[in-house]
Amino acid sequence: MEKQINQILTQIHENDTSKLDGSFLDKYYQLFDTKKYLGKDFDSIYKDMETAYDIKKYSMPYDDKSTKIYKQLVESVVNVFDDKKRLKLIPLIVYLDIENTLYNYLYENKYFDNFIEVKDYFIGTLEDSGVSVDIKSISKYHWESEAYESYQKALVQKDFIQIYNFVEAVQRGNFMYEPYIDFLSFVSVKIFFDDFVKVLDNINNVFKIKYLLNNLTTKEKLLLANKTKNTLVKFEAIRSSVYFKSNHNSCSNLLKDENGLISKNMLFLTQDKQVWKDFLQYFLIYPSRNPQLFLPLADVLSQSSNETINIFIDTVKINQYFDEDSKEALNNSIFKIEDDEIQKYIMEKIFTKWKDFIDSYDDYIGNLFLTDVIDIAIVYVREFLPKEVIEKEIKQIIYNIEEIDNYWFKNSSQQGNYLYKQLSKLFVFGISIEKHHLNNLKNEIGNFLYNIRKNLRGEYSHNSKTTMQLFNEYVLKENK
Repeated sequence: MEKQINQILTQIHENDTSKLDGSFLDKYYQLFDTKKYLGKDFDSIYKDMETAYDIKKYSMPYDDKSTKIYKQLVESVVNVFDDKKRLKLIPLIVYLDIENTLYNYLYENKYFDNFIEVKDYFIGTLEDSGVSVDIKSISKYHWESEAYESYQKALVQKDFIQIYNFVEAVQRGNFMYEPYIDFLSFVSVKIFFDDFVKVLDNINNVFKIKYLLNNLTTKEKLLLANKTKNTLVKFEAIRSSVYFKSNHNSCSNLLKDENGLISKNMLFLTQDKQVWKDFLQYFLIYPSRNPQLFLPLADVLSQSSNETINIFIDTVKINQYFDEDSKEALNNSIFKIEDDEIQKYIMEKIFTKWKDFIDSYDDYIGNLFLTDVIDIAIVYVREFLPKEVIEKEIKQIIYNIEEIDNYWFKNSSQQGNYLYKQLSKLFVFGISIEKHHLNNLKNEIGNFLYNIRKNLRGEYSHNSKTTMQLFNEYVLKENK
């Protein structure tokens, strides 16, 4: 359908349609004057218009009659030049629009410019709109009542995890947006921007925020968020820009200025350390859900205090399952930091977290334990640890594995875990062998792995390659 309306608008642009018979809209004006449309109950409004014009919008492009009438309506709307009539046409414009295509065409052709005279109506309607929740008919002990009460408390505390636990549960149901509010927001962000910001300043309801921002572009949401001091608006604008938006989909990659706006909004959130902590806890638990957050996050860390940075480090959750998207997201947050000292500091702390995580992990390990911070650990060892330290660590790890039969373990599973923990560390340190020309250690590792190869058979792996394959590719590879 978007294709059809684009074709219609292109034809209007290329041909003079200003002499069309304006009487085609008479039925609509009669409906408007009779029903006193105020943007409410759009289902009823749509039904009236479809009955009056014998059209089914969603029959396009499969029904020639509906397509022809739709084209006539669009052409007629475009060629209305009287400001009062244009205001009356808002419900019809909302009905005719598809994916903001008509809205954008009209805006670009200055159709809405004189709407500034009715600013109070636009802004007042946005201010008074919202989503009401009625739980009077439900027992206060019912889980829905308890969930809503928790949501209300979370709004006060800015507990984003608790807030969005409730929001996401509702969204899995039948949460619908209002097309009339979508239109008012579309116009207001372009013509009444500062007034729109004032509306957002005073909202303490995430559902209403989502309601008002629903039809805006990523950049528009972020610009509004950047101007308001409302933490809830900033969080929702960032979330709607990155959450479940994949880097692998070129259509959803953020533009440079959008990344910059996300950075500015995050910098504001760092001013309140509890808010910053809650923000990171929400997004860092599953980095693969919002990979595009991490490039602007690197920019924020480059400008942040030690306290802000330490909150980030403490919040990084090392995942035992290797996930390429999570790994790449975390890599972006560290490797794109422009301040070398800050970058080194964070990498050192995460490397220490990684070692502690490996050592303290108690569940079954059936393969090389990569984790999603593996690249950060490898780069820290290779770029910042002295040759002597690397050599000493490798020799100690080899010794630990060679002595494995002399240690006491509760069972074979614990012994296997110990083996893979040591091999995981050996892999990280071993990648630096080539840089420091430790060829004697390379040979020693190769012989050592050959001798224990029987213990590595039947690996249960979430990785695409076995332990031996990974060592051969990254540690024991021949110099070129």
